[in-house]
Amino acid sequence: MKDNNVITLEHLFRDLKNLEHTHFELANSKTTRCLDLITEIDQLNSLSIREKKKLKLTTKKQGDLLEELLKIILLSSNLFEVYQNIRTSTNEIDFVVSLSLDAKFLRAQRLIPDWIPDFFIIECKNYKGNVPVTYLGKFFSLMEINKCQLGIFISTNGITGSNSWRDASGFVKKVNLKHSELANLCMMLPIDLKSLKDCIVLDKGNIIKLFERAKRSIDLDNSNFLKYCNSHENEDRLSMPTS
Repeated sequence: MKDNNVITLEHLFRDLKNLEHTHFELANSKTTRCLDLITEIDQLNSLSIREKKKLKLTTKKQGDLLEELLKIILLSSNLFEVYQNIRTSTNEIDFVVSLSLDAKFLRAQRLIPDWIPDFFIIECKNYKGNVPVTYLGKFFSLMEINKCQLGIFISTNGITGSNSWRDASGFVKKVNLKHSELANLCMMLPIDLKSLKDCIVLDKGNIIKLFERAKRSIDLDNSNFLKYCNSHENEDRLSMPTS
């Protein structure tokens, strides 16, 4: 006699896939719009300064396209409440994002990683080249002022010093390494336009997977650094002077 109360692995897998489809993935129409925005951003960034002046194309208009792209991805997921262009006493925050009730439930079920806090902030930077460390420093200062545990820095062409410990890339790694052992974890994740496109094409807009990949990449870099921190052969003989 079949027990209808028994949950099989097949049923569990099907339920998880349904949850992923409902809460994490973009609808086809949203996917098309996002890919169109990415194409438009790439085309505008390829124009010369003279061509941009002729078209009366402002930096703000280009930045607005990147913000529109991100907003579609965030709101389509049914996981976030999004507040745009929030003014503080000292700065403007592009996005303040808070987890919806559904997202908090999914986090409790470990379908969303527990290092994603109840709220986080996002900065969008439509910069023609690689974004220098100055902007990452300002963003981290904004995180600290607002006691924010997670900051996502979105840029069109990535940050300087990619895949190294120099420049902006090194700053991000050092920030995450310094704060990785604190009780209140604090981290910054840089994401570029190519990564957003891959997220849409490969993961159907599942931005949680994108966040996880960005964090994993930095964690691996930091782990590779820590492997050189070996014990010294004379550390047991060391005695600190007493006052």
